[in-house]
Amino acid sequence: FNRKQILSANVKLKFNDAMKSPVIHNEEAVQPIVTSESHRWMQWHEYRDSHRKIRRNKKEEMHIRMNVLIFYANSRLKTVYSIIEWHST
Repeated sequence: FNRKQILSANVKLKFNDAMKSPVIHNEEAVQPIVTSESHRWMQWHEYRDSHRKIRRNKKEEMHIRMNVLIFYANSRLKTVYSIIEWHST
């Protein structure tokens, strides 16, 4: 197993629990219970993609923080590397 497989398996487990769970967390989550396999698969993809988006935003936020820290440290050393250059590495 690589990390990606474990992560996606983990999300899938959470998704299956969420589908079984009678607790409704927000109004948009109210959906008719559909037993068809293809529909479940579709819902699983939507669920996974929404999680991916959250993860991606967190990653971008970290990049910005890293850039600010690196920029600050470099300017203190009087060697200001461009943030764009750092991004391309």
